[in-house]
Amino acid sequence: MLVRVNSEKRKLGYSGDVKGLLKLLKVQKETVVVAKNGKIVPETETVGGNDEVELIKVIFGG
Repeated sequence: MLVRVNSEKRKLGYSGDVKGLLKLLKVQKETVVVAKNGKIVPETETVGGNDEVELIKVIFGG
């Protein structure tokens, strides 16, 4: 699986749900939106294999 975090690409041998992936990467789920193969997915979505996963930072402000 290819994971892109902040424009940095990393290959991971992970297979499981998005929630577990975020935990593995030590990323708080409230700070990112996750896209799998170009589509936004929930934390219950399964990722792995040949998937391309992107973590998109959420910017808070007022």
